Amino acid sequence: MKMELMFSSRIFRSSYREAIAYALKNGYGGIEWYLNDFRLPLNPKKLEAFLAALDEAGLYFSFHLPTTDIEVGHRDPLIARGALEYLKMYVKILSRYLTSLNYRTPLTLHVGSNSIPMEELHWERTIANLAELAGDVDAAGGMLCLENLKWGWASDLERFRELVRRSGVMVTFDVGHARSSPSVQEGRVSLRDWAETLAPWIVHVHLYAYEDWDTGVHVPPRSWDELAEAYEALRPLEPRGWVLELPDPEGLEQTRAVLESGIKG
Repeated sequence: MKMELMFSSRIFRSSYREAIAYALKNGYGGIEWYLNDFRLPLNPKKLEAFLAALDEAGLYFSFHLPTTDIEVGHRDPLIARGALEYLKMYVKILSRYLTSLNYRTPLTLHVGSNSIPMEELHWERTIANLAELAGDVDAAGGMLCLENLKWGWASDLERFRELVRRSGVMVTFDVGHARSSPSVQEGRVSLRDWAETLAPWIVHVHLYAYEDWDTGVHVPPRSWDELAEAYEALRPLEPRGWVLELPDPEGLEQTRAVLESGIKG
């Protein structure tokens, strides 16, 4: 499958036209719409303008669902249900666009965002609500992808696999989160272990060097050595979207330069 080099819209925040123009000018294959910063408007005219711009661009698009105030498995049933219904609203808004595509695009979700203590979450509710949301996304023509994180259940390979297996979601594999997680930092598992274990479910990739533990900033690679193991383990799985998930154009282009140089050898 063709490898689509993408970037996150977080660089351009709410300016979707600027993001699309940058992608077309610089030869990117697509954009992941980061719905923490760029929210979908309910005003029909504004929503239609956005979706028309996507159609006109002819790029590959994916969506990163909101994370800041969303936990579908929160221990408080009201918070969990509110989060689930809010995400279902996003799926409903996007459904007409998703069904118009000739591919199932990833909608990425977190469990355990912002290093929330796992004591604040409920394991079985998490699985049940992930499964319910996955059903809605599938019916709308997309695929729900759970992202591994640097902390919590989503940073532990076996627990993460159990969440994926039992809920029926697919996986967005975040290289920087994996490299920053305690299990990899302490040498208990490798990036290749992550890729091989999750191989049946990985359909989408977030690529950068690592996430800073103190600031949460995604850091670009300084050399191919910081990307090589992950790239070599993931490329045979043929995920279509490779999102260079950096917060600014400088980090984006640095990551792209290291990646393209390393691929060429």
